[in-house]
Amino acid sequence: MGARRPVTAGAALVAAPLLAALLAAPLALALAPGTAAAQEESSIRREILESQRRLEEIRAERARLQEEMNNLQNQVRDVSGELRNIERQLSSSRGVLEELDFQTDATAGRIQETTAELVRTREELIGRNAVLQRRLRDIYKRGQLHSVRVLLGADSFADLLNRYRYLQLIAAYDRALVTRVEELETALVAQDEELRQTMSELGQLRQSKLGEVAELRRVEDQHRVALDAFRSRERLTMSRLDQLEEDESRMRD
Repeated sequence: MGARRPVTAGAALVAAPLLAALLAAPLALALAPGTAAAQEESSIRREILESQRRLEEIRAERARLQEEMNNLQNQVRDVSGELRNIERQLSSSRGVLEELDFQTDATAGRIQETTAELVRTREELIGRNAVLQRRLRDIYKRGQLHSVRVLLGADSFADLLNRYRYLQLIAAYDRALVTRVEELETALVAQDEELRQTMSELGQLRQSKLGEVAELRRVEDQHRVALDAFRSRERLTMSRLDQLEEDESRMRD
């Protein structure tokens, strides 16, 4: 057998790090799986917490949007009811306008008829007054002698009485005719004024109703714009609720 070679100090210094590395390797291999598992578990826990937080946010947003949806639906119902009421008022006002237009047309026709009759009556009155004035002038020109001659020209006393009565009747007829025509003129003037007053009142009432209809239409337009806005928000909110429901379902799965 050969003799052992003694170990020098330099060889010992080279062998020491190698030995430490060989000893540390098994320890590192033993510790590595536990550290990776811990990190993975920590990561999963964070994901779960994040998922729970997001799920709570989704549920809170759903609750808020559901409340907003309920408010929007109530507003849609309120505005829709107000619109129906406005439409009924508009229908009633349009019916009143139609009746006012009918009354206005009828009153205008009566005014035309009354005016034409008043013109004819005044022409007749002018003619009757001319006849009466001419008769009076004849009487004044001929004086009492003309009347006496008419009376003396009678063949008998009865004829005299008849002639006298005839003169009285003619005078009375002329006066009565003029009086009737004057009364007719007065009545026609009063009727014409009344009709024109009625026409003025109908015109004012019609203008008032036109203003009422214009105001109702303005309010109706405002309500329709508001209703369209509410319905648009309602559709958007419903779409968002559906999306949140899908997200929540997916996260639960």
